[in-house]
Amino acid sequence: MMKSEIKKLKELDQIRSDLIRRISHELKTPLFSILSGSQFLLDYSSGKIDEEIRKYLKIIHRGGNRLKNLVDNLIITYSIESNKLRLELKRENITQIIKDCIENIIFQAKKRDLFVNIELLKELYFDVDKSKISFVISEILLNAVRNTPPGGSIFIKTFEHYDYMDIIIKDTGVGLTKKEIPILFKKFGKIERSGMGLAVDIEGPGLGLFISQEIVKLHNGKIFVKSKGRNKGSTFFIRLCGLKTTELLKN
Repeated sequence: MMKSEIKKLKELDQIRSDLIRRISHELKTPLFSILSGSQFLLDYSSGKIDEEIRKYLKIIHRGGNRLKNLVDNLIITYSIESNKLRLELKRENITQIIKDCIENIIFQAKKRDLFVNIELLKELYFDVDKSKISFVISEILLNAVRNTPPGGSIFIKTFEHYDYMDIIIKDTGVGLTKKEIPILFKKFGKIERSGMGLAVDIEGPGLGLFISQEIVKLHNGKIFVKSKGRNKGSTFFIRLCGLKTTELLKN
């Protein structure tokens, strides 16, 4: 009886995964039309249509981008669960990858009046899948931006040890309780903070950190977080192995 029930559960889980994959792929074509169409109208409508209409076009475009990110994350999650996520490893300068990721989020940080402190090793080479490691670093940075109230700070550092290196992203944000930390890296492990009076961005379905953890595992590394509790900030560690001698560059 137990074996039969386990088999049924596995079949249901497979049906669920296949359904998510199919729906995600079906959404990509209309999403492309929405994003490309709204971007075209924004690019060529300046001064030609009412600003109120342009405001709604921007809302449509932002909403389309959020939905695209969700669809992309669902597809990656399916690849992880079906053991189809593969790495394309190449020798890369991790420092440059981090700088590129910071550049992509710096506007959002400034918009929230956040101070960003950067202390990176000048050269830090490692065999990684550049696009996937960029996803991980960007996700942690965005998490810091979203969960740090205006006027707070974010610190980004790299440390090289004998046989591994750490990318450390620390914030002065809302922090994590002991109950919240185990949830953080689970699939759909979103921590509900609406109605708590915290000046944070609560968007997202809770897939980014789950995907990040799986990507780092594929690189034979690990990702973990430390926090002393509510309103005491969080420190994320992305740990990778196998580096060469580097130089310190303080920005």
